[in-house]
Amino acid sequence: MYFSGTICMFVLYGNVHDLVRCQGAEKDTFVNLSDFLATQLFGSWDIVLGCDLGRGLRPIAGSNPKRLQGMMQPVTSVLGLPATWRPRSR
Repeated sequence: MYFSGTICMFVLYGNVHDLVRCQGAEKDTFVNLSDFLATQLFGSWDIVLGCDLGRGLRPIAGSNPKRLQGMMQPVTSVLGLPATWRPRSR
């Protein structure tokens, strides 16, 4: 469904802290799942957001600070300052 372009949101649950093999230019490395998704699967998307119940929403750009900075401007214009993205306690 992803490759057909019919969906644009994914919910991952379970053991999401495993490392994933990522093919690099020089050698293969292992990265966490959120970095793999942000760089390999969704690398061409303008904005990639991750949601953690403990930390709230955050843009995910892998190890690319320029891409992260490019994501922050449109996200903060819609959601406000990053300090307000945390989940609210009841």
